[in-house]
Amino acid sequence: MAQIGIVRFVFRLLCRISRVSLRVFLWAAAIFGVLAVAVLVLVARFSSPQKADAQMVRRVREAATDGTLAYRLTEPNELIRLLHPPTGEMRSTFYDMTEVRLRWPGVSAVRYWRATAPRAEKRGRSAQIGPLLRP
Repeated sequence: MAQIGIVRFVFRLLCRISRVSLRVFLWAAAIFGVLAVAVLVLVARFSSPQKADAQMVRRVREAATDGTLAYRLTEPNELIRLLHPPTGEMRSTFYDMTEVRLRWPGVSAVRYWRATAPRAEKRGRSAQIGPLLRP
């Protein structure tokens, strides 16, 4: 009988310890969740995107209207001369194609070009079929 009493005592003790640790874990998870939501709300509140600069948007529209800027013909340097240095620039290369993304408040431009000359192959012989395109 004494052994059954000791086993019962140990079992009850372990149950109480597990209940207490479970409560602590649940409270810690709840507090962590509330803090995580608060941080996300603050980040979303204070990291709003840049507002469009009406003067820059007007300049681009006027330049497109009078022909200074043209679809597929405008070089990035022409935009930089017109709008001043961009607030953001991203370059990426995928195989032989290069992409440049320029951003100003309210205006963005994308430029693609081939990094190498196009080539054709016939009967095991390779030949360049076009000029080397540069940005």
